[in-house]
Amino acid sequence: MFESLFCHMKKHQAFYEVLHATGRDNVLRTSLREKIGLTQELANEEAYRKAFFVDGISGWIEEWIERGMPETPGELNESLRRYVDDVLSNLNQLFVRP
Repeated sequence: MFESLFCHMKKHQAFYEVLHATGRDNVLRTSLREKIGLTQELANEEAYRKAFFVDGISGWIEEWIERGMPETPGELNESLRRYVDDVLSNLNQLFVRP
């Protein structure tokens, strides 16, 4: 799913760079929220989970655009996959008190 999104964005890089430069990144975030079904009808916990996921992905994408989209869609997709794997495998450490 993400690689096809990244391919679309890379193909239309100039458009997404203008969107970002003019501060209209919220269009992307709103589209992602709709795509994964983040609605007011969801139970709170499910909505929070989806919001966390969408905001992380949209932040990832915004940073990619900010840096000039140097990675290919495949490279970006693989980097995202590795990051998610790393975060999930170390998630318990975030909640351990010193």
